[in-house]
Amino acid sequence: RSAVDTAKSYSANPHFPVIANGGIEYSSDIANCLEYTKADAVMSSEALLENPGLFAPHARDDTQLTPREMVDRQVGFALQYLHLAAVYPPVPGSLGNNGGHNVKFLYRYLNEQTDLRTRMGDHHTMEESWRVVEELQMRYEGMSDEDLGRLPSSSSDYSWYRRHRKPNRNPMHQRDDKRLLGLEESMEDKKARIQARIAGLKLERERKETRTSIL
Repeated sequence: RSAVDTAKSYSANPHFPVIANGGIEYSSDIANCLEYTKADAVMSSEALLENPGLFAPHARDDTQLTPREMVDRQVGFALQYLHLAAVYPPVPGSLGNNGGHNVKFLYRYLNEQTDLRTRMGDHHTMEESWRVVEELQMRYEGMSDEDLGRLPSSSSDYSWYRRHRKPNRNPMHQRDDKRLLGLEESMEDKKARIQARIAGLKLERERKETRTSIL
């Protein structure tokens, strides 16, 4: 709150809007943050990558959901995203892929279904992403509520938002020395992948130009 008061004190306009950011994991955190900081608005980044419904009216905290409701919600986000990506496809040749968003939606479940996680990372086509999400959906639909509740994915400690925290430790952000289950790339690996992708695109363009000149 002191940071908010400081920001307002340096503003020439007494109505200068101050936006609070950080630590917004659940929908209930929004009202709590506004009450505590007296900020004008709240924003979120990491939590929205996993739960894009965070700011939706009447949204429920993850802790209020049963394991079944949680998996249904997250799979629903993934399917809705794929539908929108099909209607509004990404720019051709862009370095991103549709699996990146789904990894965050389905993070806790892909850590249990490692073969699907590998497929999600290795294949970047819309069709394959659909198949992976639908396969994951079928696997969890085939489980009883009792079996689903015993899985690590039923705990909030295994969410995307908490991926750097050590389970059952201080709730403050703590970076683990090991990247959780090897899902995340190191910065060096990410740079190498992007450079390889750029080189591939350049080679593909040169081949097309060569074929065109021959014709």
